[in-house]
Formats: sequence, structure tokens, C-alpha cells
Amino acid sequence: MSTLNSLPTEILLQIIPQITYSPSTISSLSLTSSRFNEILTHHEQTIVKGYLCGQSFLFASAALHPGLKINTYTDIATIHNRTTALADLKAKWWDLTHRQDVRWLRCSRWAKIYRAGLLVLYSLQDREQAEEQTRKLKHDIKQEIIRQLPATSLACLLFVLVGGMALLRAQGPAVLRREHVCHCALIMDREAHGEDEVKRREIELACEEMLLAHGPNYLFAMIQEGGSVDVDSSEHTKPSLNDLSIEAIKSDNWAMKALVNEAANFTERQQPNKDGTSKPITLIATLRQALAAAAECRVCETKGKMWEILSATGFDSIDDTKLAALATGEKVDGGGKRVGF
Repeated sequence: MSTLNSLPTEILLQIIPQITYSPSTISSLSLTSSRFNEILTHHEQTIVKGYLCGQSFLFASAALHPGLKINTYTDIATIHNRTTALADLKAKWWDLTHRQDVRWLRCSRWAKIYRAGLLVLYSLQDREQAEEQTRKLKHDIKQEIIRQLPATSLACLLFVLVGGMALLRAQGPAVLRREHVCHCALIMDREAHGEDEVKRREIELACEEMLLAHGPNYLFAMIQEGGSVDVDSSEHTKPSLNDLSIEAIKSDNWAMKALVNEAANFTERQQPNKDGTSKPITLIATLRQALAAAAECRVCETKGKMWEILSATGFDSIDDTKLAALATGEKVDGGGKRVGF
């Protein structure tokens, strides 16, 4: 009687991709027998191709990440993890946007556009990794990629920052939550409250920079960090770098630690180098400059231009084809302008 392990390699290469995929599937199969381990090792690209062709959810997900070359088990695990993360965010979206100040994000239009923006962020990561062999700095590579994007993709990218900060003010770490601002407004004079707002905005700018630098995983990590904070029992204090550092130490969250480092260097980054030359501009500044150039407006008008672009009729319906086009930086028909823009 023949067993699974005795079947020809060609047959096993057809069977393996039919097994429901999860990140642990390959490692579990490799432990089945030495022969399975050998097949999985020597026929990696064939098996990966079989998974993409045989499992519709992986094929559909891969189409939304056209910048990621899927040739290895690591690549297919990346696609699976991204799909799972986006699905989890969608499942939690109603709870994340329950507060009055972020309830506008519940609108189907803005939820879809936010997903499009996250896909643009993923695409930035993939294109950055593809360019790393040029030995350029990651910051420089990402700047070049951002400057090549059309206005529609740039608007989605800026919307991720705007919507992301709205979410984090409502559901993020304590130092970013709006409750601190409301409390400070009651107990401090106007001048002190103004200084408080400047500090908070510096922390938010650092957070936006980290989101552009690290991609959607940074947002997910910060939302997860916010889930561990009890707003009602937390102290309402002035936001400061010291408070931020304490939070990072308590949480041991990589995203919080990255935020601390970025916020600590906020002032220093604006100073020239010792030789008098200017330092590279931030990714946020690059994004706003690129959108201003693409949309033919001033940098100070980019947020208004973002709303104008995303409110156009071209974003009334967003299917997977349009999502993929936005992610890869293809020019998408923005449609007609809405009345009032």
C-alpha cells in the first residue's frame, strides 16, 4: 500500500500547495519527514508559485502588493501577515472609530481610501527594499520614490497620516491622546496651553515621520500600545519627552522606542551640519512638497488639496484594480471635482 511519503515528487509538488496556508505550514511540513524537508528546500519557487495559483486569497492579496516579488516562503508569509493585519484593522475599525471626533472615519468612502493609503505605504517599503542594492541611504531612496508618485497616490499617503493621527489621538498611547489637551486647557493659562500644544505637535510630527519610515506596522503597533492604556485612570499631564520616554520603558514597545528617538532628535534635525550644509529634509516635508508640485499648489495648501482630490468622483468607487494602481504609483483618473472645492 503506497503512502503519501512514497508518492513521486511531481505529485507531492501538486498536493502541497493545496494545503491551507499559514505562516507555520511550511515549517510543520518540513518536520514531517526528511524527504518532505528536502522537497520543500529544493523546490521553493515551484511551491510558492503553486500556492499563489491554488489559493485565491493569496493570489488576490498578492495583486494588491505588486511591488513585492514573491519567490520565497518569506515573501508569501509577508503577504499573509499583511492581509491578516489589514483584516484585523477592518474588524476593529468600528471600535477604533467610536468616539465622536473620529467617527467620520466610519464612512465607507474614507475607510476604503485609508486602506488605499496603507497599501501605498506598503508599496514604499517594497520599492525601498528593491533599491537597497544601490547602496543609497533608506531615507534618500524613500524620498526619491515619494517624489515620483502622482497626486492621487500622494493624497492617499497624506490621508494615512491625517487619519492615523486622528486614530492615535483617540485610541493611541496616553501621550498622544486628546484627553491631555482638554485637561490642560482647563487648568493652564492660554500661554502655557500654547506651549503644551507646540510640544504635542512636535511629538505628533515625530509620529508621522515614523509612520512614513516604518510603514503600516508602526500604526498597528501604536494602536496596540494604546489598547493597554486606561484613559480614565491615567494621569492627565502635560505631554513631554520625559513622559514619552517613561511610557516607552513601561511598554517595551518598539514603536514607542522609535518615537522617543525621533522626538529626542527633533530640534537637532533642524540644525545645519557642522560644516554648514543642510541636513536632508524629513519624509513629511518631502511628501508635502511632492504633493504641492504634483497638484500645482503651495505647500501650505496641501491638506486642502488632499481633501479636494479624495472628494472627487474618481474615488466614489475603489475596486482592487484601482487599489493596485494607487499602490504602484500609476496615474489614476481622479474624476470631477465636487462642488465646494
